[in-house]
Amino acid sequence: MSYMKITLNIIIIFLAGILTACSYNPNLKFQLPDVEVSKKKIDAELKFVSVITVSPLERNGPPIVIIEQKIPMLFQKSLKDALDKSSVFKEESTRKVDITAKIFKLKLPNSGLSMTTEVGTRYEIIDRKTEEILFSQDISSSGTASMDYISGTSRFEESINRAIRSNIVIFLQDIEYLTIKK
Repeated sequence: MSYMKITLNIIIIFLAGILTACSYNPNLKFQLPDVEVSKKKIDAELKFVSVITVSPLERNGPPIVIIEQKIPMLFQKSLKDALDKSSVFKEESTRKVDITAKIFKLKLPNSGLSMTTEVGTRYEIIDRKTEEILFSQDISSSGTASMDYISGTSRFEESINRAIRSNIVIFLQDIEYLTIKK
């Protein structure tokens, strides 16, 4: 074999190794690794957490296209996990509540070196007995993934991960000192 062919083969093997190693695919993972235990407890027992997309009647903008059907399910699981870790709700309280998170905005990135996802969610805490909305707040967040993720698919998915994690963190911060009147 000639020197050129050997050099070319080495370069091809080297590049293939780099591209394979750099194309790590983070998938959709919204769970927060570090959730602090709440300093204050809300005098209510959390019974159920749901995450849904808003109905066409509630929508102000273009339709929300959930290209990945597991987004609401994973969002719900991660929100419930974060609330459990924070211990912000009192166990065995006489008041029972549910949390509904309605995704009203999900702007996914197109393409590029840097990809940003925008998420808007309306969080409601609802008294199970009276069906009264005890807390309602719209939270907007975004997540950007840059060339740290070589593959476009990885950047796309990581931007979604970061946007939804950020949304959950903001919600946890907002309810930290919530007082529910009896």
